[in-house]
Amino acid sequence: MAVPLLDIRDLTVEFSTRRGIVRAVEHVAISIAKGETVGIVGESGSGKSVTSYAVMRILDRAGKIVEGAVYFTGLDVRAAVGMPPSETERLRHVAWIVYSARPYAFQVAGRQMPPGDLRVELEAPDGSTWALGPEDADNRITGTALEYCRVGVQRMPLSDAATLKAEGDLAHAALEVARAFL
Repeated sequence: MAVPLLDIRDLTVEFSTRRGIVRAVEHVAISIAKGETVGIVGESGSGKSVTSYAVMRILDRAGKIVEGAVYFTGLDVRAAVGMPPSETERLRHVAWIVYSARPYAFQVAGRQMPPGDLRVELEAPDGSTWALGPEDADNRITGTALEYCRVGVQRMPLSDAATLKAEGDLAHAALEVARAFL
């Protein structure tokens, strides 16, 4: 059986309000295979948008995932519920998305992308090295795949990334604006 592209398990989201805690989504489970199209329907206020926002990591500040796990293209986002992230071979896909989304990331940040080529060399979960970009690039990012991916999907601030190193203006700027989604 193939691993789902998106796998939401027992997702529960709460919001802190002036009147107390509101549970907006409770124990949602959705599994979507690559190439599959899924529509989520329901009445107004049934949690469709909150579920989507939780998966995309764009909940309002008052919102919090209190239970469950979301797995997307190899990145286990368990950190949202206080559990340590796990590393899998599928992080390679997330790393590629973060690397490939550079022009978009600069555009969203309202910044001009510095000139030059970028090489990213990441330590994979199995200890091997994953490389993206031309070998002779004048800008280079090195570090663990997990940290690069977590920074790229905005699950870790760049300031908390202990292994990521940047050489060159483009490399520094690319890490500052890194994002794999809107």
